Amino acid sequence: MKKRLVALIVGMLAWAGSAFATPVYFDVGSFSITTWVNHVAIGIMDTTPIINSNLDTIIFTLNDNESSPPVLLFSIRGSGIGVSGFDAEVTLNFDYPDEDPALEAKFTIDMASYYTWFNCNLVYDILWEDNTQDFTLADGNLVRVTLQEYCSPTSYGIAIPPFTDIPIHATITNFGIPDVLVDPAIPEPTSLLLLGTGLGVWGLTVYRRKRK
Repeated sequence: MKKRLVALIVGMLAWAGSAFATPVYFDVGSFSITTWVNHVAIGIMDTTPIINSNLDTIIFTLNDNESSPPVLLFSIRGSGIGVSGFDAEVTLNFDYPDEDPALEAKFTIDMASYYTWFNCNLVYDILWEDNTQDFTLADGNLVRVTLQEYCSPTSYGIAIPPFTDIPIHATITNFGIPDVLVDPAIPEPTSLLLLGTGLGVWGLTVYRRKRK
C-alpha cells in the first residue's frame, strides 16, 4: 500500500511539472527595412539589403528556456570597390503570438563598416545599438529576440570573408514565466496540488489508524 501511495504522489508531481509548462507558438510575420543609407568613404561601391522572401512560412513552438534555430532575416550584398558604412533600421513582426500591441522588434545599426573588392565581400563590423529586445506576453511568458552581430576579431577589422552575401539571423528565446511575475500572496497551482496531496496522505493515515 505504501509503495502504491508513493508511486501515486510521484506521478502527480510529474503531472504538475508538465501541466503548468508554458510553450509558446510563433508565426513569423514580416520583416521590413525602414532605413538604409550608404556612406562611402573610399572608392565606388554600394551595399544592398536582400530580405528573406520565405519569412512568412516560418513557424515553431518553444518550451521554457528553449531557443529557435537561427532565422534568416536578410542578407547584405556589396558591389563595386571600396570601403563603406551604412545606417539601418529594421523591424521584425510576428503574426503570432497575437498580442495587443502586436509583437514587434525594432533594431537600429550602431556601427557598420564594410569592405568590397570586385563584388567580393569582407565585413569589418556590423553592430546594433541593442541587439536584444525582451517582451512580456499577455500570458506572462518572457520572450527575447536577438539579432546577429559581426565583430572584428583582429585590429585589422576583418571579421569574415564569405565572398558572398552576408546573412543576418535572429534567434527567439522563450524564458517562460519568471518567478517574479508570480504574486506570493496567491499560491501557485503546483503548490496547491502539493498541499492537497499532503493533506490527503495525512487523512488516509489517520483513517487507517482509527480502523486498527
